[in-house]
Amino acid sequence: MIATTRKTELDWETLRKRLATARQATADALTLSPERAQRLLDERARALARAGVEADAGERIELFTFELEGEWYAVETRYVREVCRPPERTPLPGAADFLTGVVNLRGEVLAIVDLPRALGLPAAPPQSAWLIVLGNERAEFGVCCGQVGEVRMLAVDALHAANGHAATACLRGVTAEALLVLDGAALLADKRLVVEE
Repeated sequence: MIATTRKTELDWETLRKRLATARQATADALTLSPERAQRLLDERARALARAGVEADAGERIELFTFELEGEWYAVETRYVREVCRPPERTPLPGAADFLTGVVNLRGEVLAIVDLPRALGLPAAPPQSAWLIVLGNERAEFGVCCGQVGEVRMLAVDALHAANGHAATACLRGVTAEALLVLDGAALLADKRLVVEE
């Protein structure tokens, strides 16, 4: 017996409809509606919150991140008094090169510090998109930066020593993502950075 193959004709119209349906399903899967996006974000937030609760509850610090001269820095939020657009600055003739001037912030004289220069890093064009006001009980000095980032939690044991960095004395450490964590207490204890009225 000889097997014969029967040729079947393709139904091109049905095939085109199936391809169009598959194409639409793929496009729908890649496009998130605002509701679906919010649902996914909520699910991720709950998963991260559960992971945070389950993780080892070692000492954690809350950090405020900002960018200076192309590098990202952080300082504990307890040292950040406020973040605002910088008011007009008055230069200080004869002051140290890292003191770029003073501003009047709601009746208080506040020194503006070029932090990279104060830390002994190479000088670069000044950035002044944002003013970060640092202090303990009151504003002590301001730092201008190009960008402000996020507030994030960090486990202290995730910090690594910043050996060889020019600003080691004022650094608490560096994270695996190369975020330089400043020692806020050391900065505020540096009398060079505070200008008395």
